[in-house]
Amino acid sequence: MKTPLSYWERQTWYSDHDFCLIGGGIVGMTTALHLRKCNPSAKICIVERGHLPTGGSTKNAGFMCFGSVGELSANIEQYGVEATLATVKLRLEGLNLLRALTGDAAIDYQACGGYEYPTTLAETEALSQQIPLLNTLLSDHFDLDQTFTLRTEQVGETKSQLIYNQYEGSIDTGKLVTTLIRLCHQAEILILPSTEVKSYTTETTGITLQTDTHPVTCHRLLLCTNAFTPSLVEVPIIPQRNQVIVTTPVEHTLIQSCFHSHQGYLYFRPLGDQILIGGGRHLFPKSEQTETFANTEEVTAWLLSWVRQYLVPHQPVGIAHKWSGILGTGDPLQPLIQEVEPNVYLAAKMNGMGVAIGAKVGQLLAELVSKS
Repeated sequence: MKTPLSYWERQTWYSDHDFCLIGGGIVGMTTALHLRKCNPSAKICIVERGHLPTGGSTKNAGFMCFGSVGELSANIEQYGVEATLATVKLRLEGLNLLRALTGDAAIDYQACGGYEYPTTLAETEALSQQIPLLNTLLSDHFDLDQTFTLRTEQVGETKSQLIYNQYEGSIDTGKLVTTLIRLCHQAEILILPSTEVKSYTTETTGITLQTDTHPVTCHRLLLCTNAFTPSLVEVPIIPQRNQVIVTTPVEHTLIQSCFHSHQGYLYFRPLGDQILIGGGRHLFPKSEQTETFANTEEVTAWLLSWVRQYLVPHQPVGIAHKWSGILGTGDPLQPLIQEVEPNVYLAAKMNGMGVAIGAKVGQLLAELVSKS
């Protein structure tokens, strides 16, 4: 039985918003913050189905990355140079915008760089051959000098040749989301958590959101629901589950940085004497094309075996924590930012790069809505 709303609750949280945003993750909150700058006196409300942001915003690895050699080379092969550079531009602008919005100290930003870890000599040689071209493209288009270089670092029991990206870094994902929530509160943006929107209806007088608690009314609606957008409006987005584990304490040799392998589909970083590792969805496409949160035995076993083979061989390794996030993916690489019907807009399909592009996507969506 639903508890009846008081007059004050209905007037404040559920009625007559100028802007309602569905989705309280990175995109939703940064969009709301940009909307506030464009509309200082507007009534803005974020409706979030979880008590914390649901999807990937609190479930990522905290990498401030824009693409490894393997990932960018694969993108160029599939989409071409122009489309790949357009995506890199969005990522770089998004990362800079996010840092400017939050401040580095608040999100524990570390300019530690990022590494790509090839697991075979043939892979190392193939990736190394791509470095000159990518460095030239990044220098010519973004004034980034010698982005990628070869470095020898200790990984596991041996020294390996890795590819270093000097312009990447890491953050604390929990501190990022906490900071964005604080900024929203300071900007007098309402947040309505634990409220799932089932559908919405549009009329000449406004828009009504049908939720699992009480209806919410607004004049303009913004969908910032990424992988879950198809449940509200028809869009070409494929949900992809991404699984993560954190090991029990081990004696590892990893330096404090971010690491990628498998064209970016696998990633890991040290957390004190533990190792966070996630990904692998490219190897299990049938099971991982889903919007169901879960950790499966096959993916968990593969991640754990990868740790045992490459990072801490000859040591007992267990799992201390595990979780999953849901990504919104699809072709082309660029996100969807558009008006889907009068006064209804969306920003979705982050393609696994929500941390990198989320703040820029939020800015672009807010500008689109404010100009309409």
